[in-house]
Amino acid sequence: MARSSTPYPINEDGIAALILCLLKGWSVEDSLRYIETGIRPRRGFGKISLLDAENIRRLNKEEGVKCREIAKMYGISLKYVYAITGGYKLGG
Repeated sequence: MARSSTPYPINEDGIAALILCLLKGWSVEDSLRYIETGIRPRRGFGKISLLDAENIRRLNKEEGVKCREIAKMYGISLKYVYAITGGYKLGG
């Protein structure tokens, strides 16, 4: 294998994980887990932690922060915020 200027080892798994990150939009951890186990990352509420979900509900219900603002704060979609807070927007 050719020498590189990076202090991190470069191997086939790392390159494959990088490609999955770029093409699929998965995290590095999800990409490496897929390479090791063959199990695809789950969809749904896996993007944020349970603590983040609780904070989102609190921000919305107790502090009155709008769903659109929460979506921008956490970098998630508006529909995702609606699903977490239990508020459903009718008509898409």
